[in-house]
Amino acid sequence: EASRARAQRLLQLLLSFASSDASACQSRVSAHLRMLHVLRAASLLPPPLLPAFSALAPLSSLLAATSISVRYATALILTRCIDAAAPVETATTTGASSDATVSSDELADEAEIGSLAEVFPGALPTLMDGKSTDIEARMLAWACALSAMATLSPSVQARLSSRWRHTDLSHLLQCLVYQLPLNDPSSAQPHATFAEFLEAAAVRAAPPSAAELAANLYLLLLQKLPVLIRHWYTHGALSRSAHASFGRYTETAMSPLLLKHEAQHVASAMPKDDETFQVRASVAARQISATYTYEGASMQIVLTLSPSHPLRAVEVACTQRVGVSDAKWRKWQRIISTMLLA
Repeated sequence: EASRARAQRLLQLLLSFASSDASACQSRVSAHLRMLHVLRAASLLPPPLLPAFSALAPLSSLLAATSISVRYATALILTRCIDAAAPVETATTTGASSDATVSSDELADEAEIGSLAEVFPGALPTLMDGKSTDIEARMLAWACALSAMATLSPSVQARLSSRWRHTDLSHLLQCLVYQLPLNDPSSAQPHATFAEFLEAAAVRAAPPSAAELAANLYLLLLQKLPVLIRHWYTHGALSRSAHASFGRYTETAMSPLLLKHEAQHVASAMPKDDETFQVRASVAARQISATYTYEGASMQIVLTLSPSHPLRAVEVACTQRVGVSDAKWRKWQRIISTMLLA
């Protein structure tokens, strides 16, 4: 046990050294093998022993390293550090509420985010910039930033989402349109999570293709920013053919994974012994039903997700209502629909 502790401490020290020397190693081919060994050794550390993401900020420059293997090993260790520090996510039911939201009054009191450097340390802001010509490094940087969102306060997340909605995100999605295999979804099947994709890439003989990286990043965007993606899809500048292809691709390659994830979240989050409130999810029907019964009154609400979820809004219907007036139900329906679209 003592030797294991010393080995883990040594890996932490090596990782700190690699982080401080990352920018110098970025373009030196001779240093890539050493850096790769350090990164892979550090990835063996259990999450509680990983350094903080802020301490590893200099490592982000290696996302643009000459060696593709170093890029993916860097993304993996950064993502693991972020995941270790992030709070446990709760079920979103429809995926439409993952985007951070706060009231307009709260946003008015906060200064706008002028630069991504105010939020993300290291080289992430530079690599995420729409002017970057290194598409692969840009996509990996965006993936790390999306993962890091979970560590930010709700108000900062909301301000960041507001900035992305009006500027940066549109540029990224326009880039993804050209990278995604829209006409052949089966050629680049995404993993359930971006972390799983990075772990698989770390042990592959050949690096993932640009289409595979784009597919996994797009799934991550749909998981983290579904409302923003739906807004861009509805109001963006896509041509009619590109709009149709993007919708079909999402329906075929992404929505089944998202629907399965939502159903699993619902099943795990709801108490099993609550007789007054029951929630069920059906992947095949794309529906989530909630039934509430109390003192003679009962109601069943069904949320129907679009085949291209979350690019289309969720439909809300009341299939059973006893003891609830029409006026009260219409008010509740408006509230639920507004929450799902927020």
